[in-house]
Amino acid sequence: MILGNRLNRQTGDSQAAIPVKLLLKEVSGTFLIRKGQINAIENISLEVKADEFICTVGPSGCGKSTLLNIIAGMEKPDRGQAFVNGYPH
Repeated sequence: MILGNRLNRQTGDSQAAIPVKLLLKEVSGTFLIRKGQINAIENISLEVKADEFICTVGPSGCGKSTLLNIIAGMEKPDRGQAFVNGYPH
């Protein structure tokens, strides 16, 4: 899975004042299948500030939906922490 390029137009010390909108700390997630479980994502760490744009690109089955479901709060990570606007998800 590839997490896309960041677009950040701020420069200099003003970046410190930009709030973090999404923070992932070593997030791992699995999902169940008939024969057991699959590690969809492992140890994803990411910080996205208010003025940044990212995209998630990858082949089918690489963990994109699992990551988005954790960010949306629809699934809990097996390990790690996810925060949106400073609140745990």
